[in-house]
Amino acid sequence: TFVTNSGDIVLTAYDFATGINASSVNDVFVYNSGDITVTTEEGRATGIYSISTYEAGYVLNSGDITTLGGIGANGAGSAGNYGATTINSGDISVTSTYFYTQYNSYYGVTEYLGGWANGVAATSRFGGVATVVNSGNVEVDAMTEGKGLIANTRYGNANISNYGDVTVSGQYVSAYGIYMQATSYDQARSSVLDGSFVISTGDVTVTSEALAVAIQAGQAFDDLEVYNSGTVNASIVNNDGYGSAFGVVARNTYGDVTVGNYGDITVASGGQAAGISASTYGGYFYFYYSGFGSDFNGDVIVVSDAALSVTSDNARATGIFASSSLGSVLVGVDGSVDVSAYDRAFGVDARSNYGDVEIFNYADVNVTSTNYNAAGVRALSEYYDATV
Repeated sequence: TFVTNSGDIVLTAYDFATGINASSVNDVFVYNSGDITVTTEEGRATGIYSISTYEAGYVLNSGDITTLGGIGANGAGSAGNYGATTINSGDISVTSTYFYTQYNSYYGVTEYLGGWANGVAATSRFGGVATVVNSGNVEVDAMTEGKGLIANTRYGNANISNYGDVTVSGQYVSAYGIYMQATSYDQARSSVLDGSFVISTGDVTVTSEALAVAIQAGQAFDDLEVYNSGTVNASIVNNDGYGSAFGVVARNTYGDVTVGNYGDITVASGGQAAGISASTYGGYFYFYYSGFGSDFNGDVIVVSDAALSVTSDNARATGIFASSSLGSVLVGVDGSVDVSAYDRAFGVDARSNYGDVEIFNYADVNVTSTNYNAAGVRALSEYYDATV
């Protein structure tokens, strides 16, 4: 199925509206170079959506997209059972305006429903690769949950390459500038491991009253790599003393983690705060249906060659955190690290239970704790060597 559009599209609806919507059981391709504007009063507003219920969905967009939705809003997205790719070079602005709350008596919490907004997305439901390539400027303004660039898959790899500026506000719940999540179970089971990655050269700015994460990458059963050279800002706003903010977060289960940062990172919150957080959990995993098992030690490498500034007004703050349960941990620092917190404050904190820990620092590290609990550089290994 092919859809090609070069004209401008303007839609206005009370409930749901989509500028271009293409679906099929086979591969679906959408090519758009026109400008798209979609507005809904209460329902969901979507610019482009390509979905294959059995094969792969593809979107190639070079036009500007503006969506203003009530309960939710999407910019450009693709989905498929076995692969999804969204390539965007246009400017995208996504805004949601409506949400409601309900009380969950079982958990005793108030839930926020609706009010979400997503910029550029690719979702592969079963196998294949979910890929997002962005070179446009993406702005997301959500009442509850906002995400700029999203790639996720349940049984494959996911990749995000960003060369544009991404700005996200998730007012009441969360804001993610770049969000990648992959579970490469099928690849690990067949011993075809390609890894997942996030590459960002553009500036990423996120704000929220509760949780702000500029770049988050999650992986299981394969290796994970994150490289950033843009300026990163993550901050909690309008909520003094609370909320959590993180610059770059890379987490893996049964695989290695590599983070290379070459852009300045500024993080400010009332609660937990970290500039770079990289961690993995290794071990033996038995693939039941394949009848064999594999060992995943999980090594962690973090290199930071830019300035890190991390502040927490009421809790803990860490410049660089690197952790592995079974593998080795290596941290190299050649950019300044400034950390200020009310509670515990760490400049560089690297640890492993059953692996060597090494820290190479060539930069100034300044750490302040109001509660008199601070450490500049800490290397900890429970059963192996730790060196600084």
